[in-house]
Amino acid sequence: MSKRKIAVRTLMVMVLLQLLFAQERVMILHDNDGSVMRKPVTEIDSVTFQETGTLTYNGYTYKTVKIGSQWWLAENLRTATYRDGITIPANAVWPPNGDEGNVATYGLLYSWYALSSSNGIAPIGWHVPSAGEWQQLADYLGGNSVAGGKLLANGTDNYGFRALTAGFRQSTGFLSFNLVAKFWTGTEASASYAYGCTMMDGSNQFDGLGNSFKNQGCSVRLVKDSD
Repeated sequence: MSKRKIAVRTLMVMVLLQLLFAQERVMILHDNDGSVMRKPVTEIDSVTFQETGTLTYNGYTYKTVKIGSQWWLAENLRTATYRDGITIPANAVWPPNGDEGNVATYGLLYSWYALSSSNGIAPIGWHVPSAGEWQQLADYLGGNSVAGGKLLANGTDNYGFRALTAGFRQSTGFLSFNLVAKFWTGTEASASYAYGCTMMDGSNQFDGLGNSFKNQGCSVRLVKDSD
């Protein structure tokens, strides 16, 4: 074989090797709904496998998600009855923005009195999270300055929590629908006030431990009892 042919073949092999290693490796993720996401490996910092599940309560099946060591509802509570089957009073529960058509997506708004009833608003094994448990979640996500954006459904929603901007209700009416996600905690501040936490559309901030009148209507999530 002539030196010229050897040189040409060597050049071809080198070109093929360069093309081979120039190919960008891509991670392909297949979701349960049939959707596919492609991501270059060079753009992936880390891979986390997240635990999810479901909770059936009062005729509805909620999605659940584990974040850190805590299991949370990944949807807003929507039950109109207590655990014992008694109907929650009409002056303690409302559809977001006063529209029953919003319940399917946003759940219901509850007064704090509904949460603290001895009838029990959560199923056995779950409870309304305390202010400390909400703060534990925010701390796990990197602190109050970034946790809001990571939890909001219209933010980055990194963990599938899907915090929804259902607004809230005061004695004067419904406020901030599609702007604010406001959740009760199970922690009482005084005879008339209880603690809540707030996230706002377009902001990464998680505002925890603000207190509100107990008769205000806010969204509710549940957290699983510790083992």
